[in-house]
Amino acid sequence: MTLLNSATADAARAVALGRRLGAAVERSGSSYLPSDTLNRLSAGEVFDPLDTDPIADLVSDAMRDLREHVLGHDDGMWLDECCVTPTSPMPVYDLVGEELATVLYLANAFTEAREKVLDAAAGAKALDRLLYS
Repeated sequence: MTLLNSATADAARAVALGRRLGAAVERSGSSYLPSDTLNRLSAGEVFDPLDTDPIADLVSDAMRDLREHVLGHDDGMWLDECCVTPTSPMPVYDLVGEELATVLYLANAFTEAREKVLDAAAGAKALDRLLYS
């Protein structure tokens, strides 16, 4: 796979994750993004620097709100004996908490994919300047 094909695949993944994030926020009654950001995400315009702060705010708000929706913890006693028991039990959420957890997962995955593409673009520009200067 060439560098361009890899960057194109990474950009396509970021666009898909951005659209999924926008849809998850719209479905969730507990999450919020400004309408401009939601419109850009649904249109596939995921590399706008204006969206960095609203998405960071969404992540911090979701992490804070998620604590209010914990029903209990899965203590791992039902895990297969051959598997390692987790050191910290997984939280079990109510329905709103599950929606928030999905939004949080998508926001983090989107942010990571977006940063990967932006870093690759910056690297390509730097390489271009180096080669042609």
